[in-house]
Amino acid sequence: MQKSVSPSEYQAAHHALANITPALSALKRLDKQSLGYDESAWAETQEFIALLDQNRAKNQSVIDRGDAQYQNRPVELINRAARRQAEISSLIEREQKALQHKHSVRDFQVAELQKKDFTADQIDRIAPPVPQSEIDASQALVAGLQAEMEAVQKFLADAPRYDVELLLGTTLYPDRDPVTEAAA
Repeated sequence: MQKSVSPSEYQAAHHALANITPALSALKRLDKQSLGYDESAWAETQEFIALLDQNRAKNQSVIDRGDAQYQNRPVELINRAARRQAEISSLIEREQKALQHKHSVRDFQVAELQKKDFTADQIDRIAPPVPQSEIDASQALVAGLQAEMEAVQKFLADAPRYDVELLLGTTLYPDRDPVTEAAA
């Protein structure tokens, strides 16, 4: 099995090819007369052309393998990842707003009770602060969603390879069974 091509390898191969190809073409147009019939210069030029051509072939091979990977990419998983990315953004925003709403409701209740001269103890009994356990749970949920978002973004940016292992620990990882996890 051939080694997969990473995005940086693929981009580097394109960059190299874009620079090597015109140089190689220019060098191949040289003839002995262009080099003043200097046999040594001609031999060195031919060696350099051969070296550049090997490098061009190596980079073309990387591009070809990358293109093949891209053609065989997991399209359905990529589409699910793109949808999940948008979903995660909404879930994070909703969770943050829900916690902020709880704080805002309490702040409003406190202000109203203070206007009626309730003491701090009375206010805490009537409108208790948001429990730290709820705050911690909300922050943990957001942190988990943000970690999943990072993994999904890395996967989507991993063209042409699309390494599924980048989704490990997410709801998109192929070996996860959401039904079994929900029952647990």
